[in-house]
Amino acid sequence: MRKTNENQGITLIALVVTIIVLLILAAISISALKGDNGIITEANEAKRKTEEANVKEMVEVEILKEQVKSRSGNLTTEELREILDQYFKDVPENAEDLQKNMEDPEYSLKARDEYGEDIEIKVSDLYEGDLTTGTVDDDPRPDADLEVSYLGYYADFEDQNGNKTPDGKPDGIIYADLAVKKSGQVPEDSNGVYGYGYDTEEEKAKLKKYKVSEEKVTGFGTWEEKMITPANGTSGEDRFYVMALKDLDESEHYWYYNAYGNLDNPVEGTRNDFGEGKTNTTDMIQKYEDGEYGEPKIDGEYTDLWGLDSLKEKVSKGWFVPSKSEWAAFMTMYCEGGKVGEGLYQKDALSSWYWSSSQSTISDAWYAHFNVAHIYYNTVRSYDYVRLSATF
Repeated sequence: MRKTNENQGITLIALVVTIIVLLILAAISISALKGDNGIITEANEAKRKTEEANVKEMVEVEILKEQVKSRSGNLTTEELREILDQYFKDVPENAEDLQKNMEDPEYSLKARDEYGEDIEIKVSDLYEGDLTTGTVDDDPRPDADLEVSYLGYYADFEDQNGNKTPDGKPDGIIYADLAVKKSGQVPEDSNGVYGYGYDTEEEKAKLKKYKVSEEKVTGFGTWEEKMITPANGTSGEDRFYVMALKDLDESEHYWYYNAYGNLDNPVEGTRNDFGEGKTNTTDMIQKYEDGEYGEPKIDGEYTDLWGLDSLKEKVSKGWFVPSKSEWAAFMTMYCEGGKVGEGLYQKDALSSWYWSSSQSTISDAWYAHFNVAHIYYNTVRSYDYVRLSATF
């Protein structure tokens, strides 16, 4: 009996059917991964919700901290604005605009990129309490008097992270009070005078309102004095100039080593004047980064002050290197009235000499020398300490 051969191969039809089945399974798998209810989609949504919850928690913690400080448990619009600005983009620059936007219960803000690019949260989901203007009646401490000079008082206007939220600790010492006019000769007659303050009641009325502490504090060497704080919710122009209580760091720094012979702003007016320190500082940081006066000096024993990351961080929070005339105003305040005890130089409060942000000649910048109560100029290749100023 003859045996027939069995067909052991795959027929074309079977192959086609197999491919179709595989394609169907692949489509189902892709849909399961990327569809509206797919695994990847759901994972991304879960990630977004987690990031949103994290942002909300961080903001709510900051809000709770402020509520604890408030006797009413409510925030001022400015307090809420400053908290939101830490975590969200496009927060209005003033409290009035934020208040207007919040009239819409659907008003939302997008989180800063570091907190999640796709996060958008309604402000009403973060804070549902009342917003107050924070009038001076909310604070029982005495009001600062527009007719009184508060030179030598301490200033409390930010917390330890540089946020504009007073925390009950001194941040600087006041050396200029714009509500009270004052002028003087730059110490040791080193070319110039300084002056500041407002002439009219209309100008004074534009200043912020402030509170004065009941008790005295210390923090600048052995200097003991009361403390000034911006009133809750106050708005208007800054009234005071303050000097930081500590040097920027423990090192001396070149002003700008390779700028020697290249400076182009050696003028006695304008850039050396009182009130120019902030402009000088931002201008010099930009010129330094652009290499306008020469290449940065990043090696050697002393570094250029304008390239310091610590300086840039403080400048981003409103601090600056004082101008020549601002240092002169501080030195005059410091040396008057016997406040410093023995001599003019308190080792615990100040170093010997400090750079200003003002140029002098094409190779020199002004500096303050506290050992001899002297304002003079020095080559930009010299090295001095750095201490910052701010307004509030």
